Amino acid sequence: MPEGDTLRVLADRIQRSRVGARVTACHLRHPRIAGVDLVGTTMTSCDAYGKHLFIRFDERTTLHCHLLMTGRWMFDRADTMPAWRRRIDLHTDHGPIVGVDIPIAEFIPTRHERLITAHLGPDLCARSGPPDPTAVTASLRGTPGTALTAALLDQRRVAGFGNVYAVDLPFLSGVHPTTPVGEINGLEHLVTAGIGLIRENARRGPQNTLGREMDRSAAWVQGRRGQLCRHCGDRLVGRDDDDVEWGRIVTFCATCQPLTATAVDVDRIRALAGSHPGIALG
Repeated sequence: MPEGDTLRVLADRIQRSRVGARVTACHLRHPRIAGVDLVGTTMTSCDAYGKHLFIRFDERTTLHCHLLMTGRWMFDRADTMPAWRRRIDLHTDHGPIVGVDIPIAEFIPTRHERLITAHLGPDLCARSGPPDPTAVTASLRGTPGTALTAALLDQRRVAGFGNVYAVDLPFLSGVHPTTPVGEINGLEHLVTAGIGLIRENARRGPQNTLGREMDRSAAWVQGRRGQLCRHCGDRLVGRDDDDVEWGRIVTFCATCQPLTATAVDVDRIRALAGSHPGIALG
């Protein structure tokens, strides 16, 4: 699933390349918006909040989308792709923009965007600046019995973290992903590191938690189940989405993240990811 940094990169690209563009052709094949005609309208702005995308038009109307696991946007002609997959197909005088396999799409009055964002936690990648780590930490602790990874994935607590961060931040901190947030000492250090990582990745583009080879997306443990731990060399283990309450595959290192460890290891974060431009722990 695209995460908050991916949506920020997308929204900023649309803002740079399509805002001010006039729609010259419109083919909307998503069942919730089919039949709407945007021809003649102008894109006025684009923004993201967490994993939600808001494309605004001059009729004070917003196209709200969520990509879930399948959706993506293309900025070139996609004629080779079957029409049924091109659910949002807009041609503008600044070039095309095509939403492929978009699962959630709707038109709402722009003034009603707040009805969607009001139930979400602080936006990690907001253009206005980073959220207060203390406030994010307090939000995560709102349900003290919730497993750490589940809390990080709960968009009502904090908006933007997906599995890359919800899996790699516990690893960097030396905490087991199932440890209840109410039992973790120094949670604010994990939050501070997470905010720095995701915002810097949003600025640069690649989704990198390693702190090296910054020109490519790379993670310490996410997506590497069964491979060797990059730190200690033991084999990474995990649990399937059906085996955890939050319904997502989780990967971890049983050696680096013992169940008994309940304190965020700031020195470990510095050692493993301190070279990442987003990490600035005092």
